[in-house]
Amino acid sequence: MAAAAQRRIIASASIGRQKGIAFHDKVIASTKPDAPMRRYVPIAIPALVVLTGAFLMSCASRPGERTEIEREEIAVVGDYRFVTEQTVIYEDGVEYDNIYKSPMRLETILVIYKGEQEIHREEGWRIEIEDRHPKPGTDVTGDGSPDVIITDYSGGAHCCFTYYIFELREPLNIISIYTGDGSFSFDELDGRPGLEVVTTDDFYTEWINGYVGAPFPHFMWRYNGSTYEPDPDLTRQQPLKEAEFQRLVQQVRDGEWPASESYLPREFLSVTLELIYGGNLVQALDFIQATWPAQKPGQAEFVAELLQCRMRDNAIWPMLAEMNGLPVEKARSDCRDREIGEHKPWAIPAAKDDG
Repeated sequence: MAAAAQRRIIASASIGRQKGIAFHDKVIASTKPDAPMRRYVPIAIPALVVLTGAFLMSCASRPGERTEIEREEIAVVGDYRFVTEQTVIYEDGVEYDNIYKSPMRLETILVIYKGEQEIHREEGWRIEIEDRHPKPGTDVTGDGSPDVIITDYSGGAHCCFTYYIFELREPLNIISIYTGDGSFSFDELDGRPGLEVVTTDDFYTEWINGYVGAPFPHFMWRYNGSTYEPDPDLTRQQPLKEAEFQRLVQQVRDGEWPASESYLPREFLSVTLELIYGGNLVQALDFIQATWPAQKPGQAEFVAELLQCRMRDNAIWPMLAEMNGLPVEKARSDCRDREIGEHKPWAIPAAKDDG
C-alpha cells in the first residue's frame, strides 16, 4: 500500500499538558554590520569548530564498544507482520538496553509489513505489545477488522505513554491515544460490539501537590467508526449513595490536613475530581463543604481556581462542562499556573519569629 493511501487518525492527542510535546517558533536575532558584535566573529568561528569537533568525537564509539540493530517480529496477523528495530550498545561485554542503561537516547522503530511490502513506520522509544491488552488480531473496535495494540513509552520518571490501535484494513487505520502518565485499559461498557477505553487524566500532576499527591480522575472513550473519542455518556456516573458519601467524608476528615501548608490531601482531591468527572458537581461541592476544615482558609478560592481556572485549560473541559451544566468558557484572564509549593490562598502563612 502506498504511504499516501494510509489514513492516520489521532484521537485527542493530549489529555492535559502533553508532556514533552511542544511547538516553538524560531527566533532569529541579528545585529547590524557595524554592531560591536562584529569583532567577536574571528574568535567565535574557530571556537565553534573546536566545540563541534569535540562533540563529534564524544559521539564516536569508544574502544570495545559496538552498536547493533536488533530486529524482532512481535506480531503476525494474516498477511501483516509487526517488526521492531532496536538499537543496542555493547561495551566490554556488557549489554546496555535503550531504556535503562544506555549512555545516549536511542529510539526503537516499528515497521509494519503486508506480505513483503513495508506499509508503515512508527518511531518511538520503547515500543512493545503488552500482555494485558487484547492479543493481536482481536477486533477491539468492533468494526469487523482485526486490530493490533502497541504501547510506546517515552522514558522518564513520570512520562509518557502513547497507545496505538492499528486497524488492519484497507487503508491501514492508525488510532493513537496519548495519556501522558495516566493509565489506559480496555473494557466492555455499553454492550455493543467492540471494547471501550478507560483512561485516567494526568492533568493535575503539576498542580497544588505535585506528582506524588496528584489526583488521576477517570474518563472513558468510545469508538466512533474511525477513531476513539472521550464520551460523556460512558464517563457519567451515578451520585454516591449517602452511606458511601459519609464514609468518604469521614475518611478525609480523619486524614492529615496541614494547616500551615498549601498541600491538600490526595484523597480529598481524588474524590472531588471523580465526582466532577462523573457529572456530579453538586455532590462534589457538598463534599468540599463537608470535609474542608473550619480553621483552614481559602475554600472559596480553591473552588474558583479549580472550576474557573485549572479545569478550563483541560482538553476535555467542554465535555466536563456539558456534563455538569457549566458554560463552556475559557479560563479567566487572571488565572495563572502557580509553581508547586507556592503560597496558595488556602495556606496559613507560618508565624513570624519575633525573637
